[in-house]
Amino acid sequence: MKDRKKLNIGLTGSRGFLGSAIFKHFKENGDNVIILDSLVHPDTKGTEILVPDTLNWMMHFGATKSIEASFENPVNIYRRNMFSTMAALDIAISRNSRFLYMSSYVYGKPRYLPIDEKHSTFVLNPYMGSKLLGEQMCHQLHQCLDFSALILRGFTFYGPHQKDNQFIPSIVESIRNHRPIIVKDPNPKRDYLYISDFLQLIDIIVHSDYSGFEIYNIGGATPYNNIEVAQMANKLAVNPVPIQVEGKVRRNDVAECYADIQKVSRDFQWQPEIDLSCGLYDCLSFKSTKQELI
Repeated sequence: MKDRKKLNIGLTGSRGFLGSAIFKHFKENGDNVIILDSLVHPDTKGTEILVPDTLNWMMHFGATKSIEASFENPVNIYRRNMFSTMAALDIAISRNSRFLYMSSYVYGKPRYLPIDEKHSTFVLNPYMGSKLLGEQMCHQLHQCLDFSALILRGFTFYGPHQKDNQFIPSIVESIRNHRPIIVKDPNPKRDYLYISDFLQLIDIIVHSDYSGFEIYNIGGATPYNNIEVAQMANKLAVNPVPIQVEGKVRRNDVAECYADIQKVSRDFQWQPEIDLSCGLYDCLSFKSTKQELI
């Protein structure tokens, strides 16, 4: 096996679920990862950061993400996310770096399934709108400059260390604490990508000879509705807990969406390896290392 090239990587969003996993993965592999959160957020004052003259990649994962908060204060979501993206792009351009932009689901209510990158975009909430505008900035700078940017439109991710206000971590916490699993709405159907599969893809991308501008959908490809996910996790528990369905529908929620990942699979020879059952088992097992779980 040939030696792995050591990289200089600028990173924002290092405290988030994906960003923190990215930081740990590349640091453990000997790469130089520079956390740049304090340089890209309008309200953050941090210590002076020494950024290398050149970066191999600038990865922008930082964003204000709450969908509910984006409805309560939409202008603030646009302000913060547009500022951070512009600042991250400025770093990338000044360091002659390729740019990886973590976008989001931006397709509105699907016209067809699975959703490929040619599907029309539609903004359902201000957070989604801010991510789509960030994509447009990347594309325009690619057109104007000799600048390479890669857009990842993420569907649904999960794994250990994810915040408990997300669906799968909330299920794991309920089982761990022997409380009923609360399913607000049983019907929405999503595909789920485990964090280790995502990290494998990012590793392949940054060690490739990528250049230009491309958009890729990132997801697990196999959809499950919320009640199926809850039931699957419950079956993995030694002591199952009750499942309570509330029937609360989230504002502007999408009933069913899952990604067509043929493009990213073709271009980077990548496929998810962890199915949902195995991923849920890993999440439950990870929790059990801290205290009795099941």
